[in-house]
Parts: sequence; C-alpha cells; structure tokens
Amino acid sequence: MVTIFSLYLLSLAEFCFGFFAIRRPDIIYYELNEKGLKIRSRLYPYENIKSFWIQIYAPVLADGKEELKPLLFIKSERLFMPVIAVPIDELWAEDVHSIMVSYDVMEEEMREHVSEKIMEFLGF
Repeated sequence: MVTIFSLYLLSLAEFCFGFFAIRRPDIIYYELNEKGLKIRSRLYPYENIKSFWIQIYAPVLADGKEELKPLLFIKSERLFMPVIAVPIDELWAEDVHSIMVSYDVMEEEMREHVSEKIMEFLGF
C-alpha cells in the first residue's frame, strides 16, 4: 500500500536528483604550499595529514584498459570525510610526491571509494 508520505518522499527525491544533475559543477581551487594543502579557504597543515597516496592510473571497467586519472589522496584527522581526493596533472605527480615526502608525510596506498565512482558515473 502506497501512502501519501511515500509519494511525497519519492517526489522530493526526484526533484533533488534532477536539481543536482543539471547544476554545473563548482570550480574548486587548491594549492600545495609551504604550510600544507589548501582547498578553497581550508588549510590542511602537513602535521595534520596522516598519510598520502598518488594514483596515476585507474582501471576502467568498460574495456579493461587503464585510463589516465591522476589523483592525490590525503588522509586527514577529520572525522567526517577523512580521505580527500584531489585531481592533479600527471606532470606534477612526481613533484607533489617529493613535497609530501620532504614534509615527512607517510605514504599509504589508497583508492577511490566506490560511492565516488558511482556519483561520477551518474554525473554528480
């Protein structure tokens, strides 16, 4: 039995998905400087970064080939969203690695979360 509340909830979910699907993505500026990683106005100091990983290639499920998708993963001390993925240029990957190591940030292998891949596939 379908209740009015269920229909209302379904309509609200459809509206939200539609709104976010047509919205243009924000351009987020970030920089790696002598203090740490700055994303928008938030600074992640090197001493608060638990570990990092630079991913150069990610497997593509469609044809089994590898696609260039350079990402910098940062594991911070935050409780909510402790792993942050930042897109980087392949040419900068080695320099970013050198900078992180020079500030004694531990290197730990990390991967993109499945939910991020699903959201990317859906266009969010």
